[in-house]
Amino acid sequence: MDLLAKKITELDLPFVKDYLKVDFTDDDTLLTTLIVAAYSYVQTMLGFKIEDEWTTTEEIPAELTVACLMIVAHWYDQRQVQTVGTLGDEIKFAVTAIVDAHKRPLKDQYEDEDEVIYLV
Repeated sequence: MDLLAKKITELDLPFVKDYLKVDFTDDDTLLTTLIVAAYSYVQTMLGFKIEDEWTTTEEIPAELTVACLMIVAHWYDQRQVQTVGTLGDEIKFAVTAIVDAHKRPLKDQYEDEDEVIYLV
């Protein structure tokens, strides 16, 4: 499987099922929901909408796709009530490292360029 074949904005059910090695249709609705939720989660972590930051699909960092796939895989494997919607420590560290590399400072909102706030 070529993880660079799709960007985060292009993730679809067949691609994710191939990544997860799922070859049955019983969980298609769940997986579709997890794709949407993981995409939203990454955007929330970034602090901006992906389509607003990068004007072409080619500009979108490929590692954001990996972060989204990691989240979907984790949520799919960990469906107990106490862990739904959360990330385990190991996966959270990996996803945070990927997403944090692409956060942008809010420079444009401040007159003093020395006063820069980063989204965390």
